[in-house]
Amino acid sequence: NERVKKYIKVSATLGLIAGISALLVGLANAITADRILQNAAKKEANGLKEVYDNADAFSPIDVASDATYVVKIWSALDQGGQEVGYIYKTSGRNAYGTVTMLLGISGEAILGRIVLLENTETYGQTLEDNYVTPYNAEGADTAKAIDDVRCGATYGAKLIQSMAKEAQADYQARKEGK
Repeated sequence: NERVKKYIKVSATLGLIAGISALLVGLANAITADRILQNAAKKEANGLKEVYDNADAFSPIDVASDATYVVKIWSALDQGGQEVGYIYKTSGRNAYGTVTMLLGISGEAILGRIVLLENTETYGQTLEDNYVTPYNAEGADTAKAIDDVRCGATYGAKLIQSMAKEAQADYQARKEGK
């Protein structure tokens, strides 16, 4: 009988702690949710300019309904209203985390700059240092760099590669009028 009372008391105490914790987390989310969305939108806008620094406007394009990774697409326009290229926002997940990125594509489906918006991969810094940074390096052959996934964060690199290939295929299909 004493043992049952002890179990009930411990259970009630733990339940109370869990309930208060959940309430505090919910309250913190309610307070910060708008700010988080504002910061994400600002990061995305800054990323668009980073992909094509010579673009002055970004016009949204509808995304195909069968896209696995592509979330948003913009046509990047220069001062004269001429198209500089497309910017694809892609997002993917694997067992090691999530990657959301912006990728420029222009001309004959030439892959451009990658800007990471979110990188929660377990080896995220390795992915950035050994895959994304060399890919974005001045004079890098992006067609070859996207396929060199051996970087110490191979699964993350393969995820980025898959997202880039889907965006590239979508770009080619749009340019061919399919």
